[in-house]
Amino acid sequence: MSHYDAFVIGAGPGGEVVVARLKDAGLNVAIAERELLGGECGSWGCIPSKTLLRPVEAAAEAQRTWGVAKPDVDWGPVREYRDYMIRDLDDSDEIESYAEKDIKVFKDAARIAGPGKVEVGGETHDADRIILATGSDAVIPPIDGLEEAGYWTNREATTFKTVPESVVMLGGGPIGIELGQMFARYGARVTLVESQERLLAREDEAIGELLKETLEDDDIDVRLGSKAVSVERTSTGRIVRLADGGTAEGQELVVAIGRKPRTAGLGIEEVGGSLDEKGGVEIDERCRAAENVWAVGDMTGIAPFTHVAKYQGRLVVADITGKYEPKADYTAIPRVVFSDPEVAAVGLTEEQAKEQGIDLVTECLDLSGVGRSHTYEREPRGRMCILADRERRVLVGAWAVGPMASEWIHLATLAVKAAIPIEVLRDTVAQFPTYAEAYVFVLETIDL
Repeated sequence: MSHYDAFVIGAGPGGEVVVARLKDAGLNVAIAERELLGGECGSWGCIPSKTLLRPVEAAAEAQRTWGVAKPDVDWGPVREYRDYMIRDLDDSDEIESYAEKDIKVFKDAARIAGPGKVEVGGETHDADRIILATGSDAVIPPIDGLEEAGYWTNREATTFKTVPESVVMLGGGPIGIELGQMFARYGARVTLVESQERLLAREDEAIGELLKETLEDDDIDVRLGSKAVSVERTSTGRIVRLADGGTAEGQELVVAIGRKPRTAGLGIEEVGGSLDEKGGVEIDERCRAAENVWAVGDMTGIAPFTHVAKYQGRLVVADITGKYEPKADYTAIPRVVFSDPEVAAVGLTEEQAKEQGIDLVTECLDLSGVGRSHTYEREPRGRMCILADRERRVLVGAWAVGPMASEWIHLATLAVKAAIPIEVLRDTVAQFPTYAEAYVFVLETIDL
């Protein structure tokens, strides 16, 4: 049995932030990971998906630019670079790096065995503090025949070796949209099936409408309001039967309908912690789940983003070290879909604002009204909107569908976070020509 000042269970982005910073603070730390250091994001999620998206995005950008010949995309080098970025799914170098920093790594599943106790690999260790960071799993719906027919989740869909001829994508959320467009641009015939009546159902309706046009421009067959009821394997792939009587056929079937907290068997109840109705670990504003137990990332069910896991990790370290008094604030968490064009949003949607009784004022702008759009591409695309509280005269939300929206959403993120007065935002100068200049126009014209 060993003793540690802090023991982190889960080595995804949140867990790695915690263990590295606590070690820098002088604590004796250990981390346990049942799969690969770096977690879902580094091996099967954010990193491989964005790596695969970039070549075909660049090729599409070139075709929208004047005087540039259509580039070829060579799958072989793309695959090689993807494998390099995910370390060939081998974390031995990272394990060695941790050892050099005197951080103990356990490559096995771990659980809380009682107050101040962590069980891993058949042994129990003492820990003054326990931090949970086990992430999430793909949600697999109870569709008749799905298990027998076989399917891919994001893991297989970001580590495949050969581009399939055709793909059925179940889910019109961020993962389904990104992977669906990616497969289509590498040459697969894609059918996207979404049970809701619009894409990105949790965002404003206009975003889904713009995305549908974008996906259809890539020859993706978008089926909205379509629920899969059964799956059958054939000699050439899978047939998905839909509730409306239709079918969708593909060599591969990708399930991308969402994710759920990975909390089963963690033993949180052993220390007085609890799970919410969706299975996430309940935490307070300091990310505390119980006495001397913290939880971060997807497993909390708050927001399934890597940047949220890292943010919560920083809060936990601050709470443990006393560097400052942490208080989690999720009002201004950016949400991005790395489609082409990108989708970026922050704060409240129109529906959420109205549910809260906010006297809401919305102002939108087609990005063709911004000078940068015409220097960036032919036939400029995209739209952006800001949502303002008339009474408080501050932004409560914003969204954009357009090139590089993931980068310039952060002006709105800061405005929502700090409740910057509209008058101050109006008096802020934007570089010309940039997409950020769109804020100047909408702030000038919004009727408060």
